[in-house]
Amino acid sequence: MSFENGYAVIDLETTGFGGTDRIVEIGIAFLTPTLELEGTWETLVHPNRDVPNSHVHKLTPTDLRDAPEWHEVAPVLAQLLNGRIGVAHNASFEQRFLSKEFHRVNINNNVVVASWVDTQ
Repeated sequence: MSFENGYAVIDLETTGFGGTDRIVEIGIAFLTPTLELEGTWETLVHPNRDVPNSHVHKLTPTDLRDAPEWHEVAPVLAQLLNGRIGVAHNASFEQRFLSKEFHRVNINNNVVVASWVDTQ
């Protein structure tokens, strides 16, 4: 496991848990290999579908109306994550969603995130 690019502590909000659900918000804290904060990045993402669980993450269709769509966000996010170790609470959830969403726009997520650490 290579730590030279540091870590990306990732939190996603989604429209649900299923195969047709989409990411609606991404928040990332970037850490150096020695765990110093390098910076943060966040964006809303227009899901192009209904948002049935606004009560969970408090994001409504109105909040997401002018947000960029995934195909606009994905290349930027892939570059930011490239070669970093992904860190998340329940990392399998974040990994599954990012992999699925990157796949939809023909970006290989296995190249983007070097490996994952689960804080759960």
